[in-house]
Amino acid sequence: MGKKVYFEDVDVGFEIPQFVVGPLTKEQIKNYAEAAGDPNPIHVDENFAKMSGYRTVIAHGLMTMAYVSRMLTKWLPTYTQLKTLKTRFTKVAYPGDTLTCKGKVTQKYVKEDGNYVELEVWSENQDGETVAKGSATVILPSRRKK
Repeated sequence: MGKKVYFEDVDVGFEIPQFVVGPLTKEQIKNYAEAAGDPNPIHVDENFAKMSGYRTVIAHGLMTMAYVSRMLTKWLPTYTQLKTLKTRFTKVAYPGDTLTCKGKVTQKYVKEDGNYVELEVWSENQDGETVAKGSATVILPSRRKK
């Protein structure tokens, strides 16, 4: 978990700390497949992946989303402040890729139940190509006493 981040500390355009993972390995992808209960051979069988048109096995889209989620929970004081995370997978991630997860504030507002911050989030490979992109909503505490 991150240091205490307050609603007043961020403005539209604020960039949250990046999270870098990689290079990805075939073993990580295999382990994720087992943990996720995803037996699709495109993630673990090199020959099958090649017959399917890929150069080798591919990482799960949900694996790339998990790294975006990790970036957010490292930044937030508690993981419970992450209210929504929506992602769309835009490019395949391969073993050997290094992913950099990024995010920036797009909107701030106060509702009766909290201080909401909307984020644009994404993950890029080492070539700057976006592999996943989406949005997140977090609730941050205020420095002001009620």
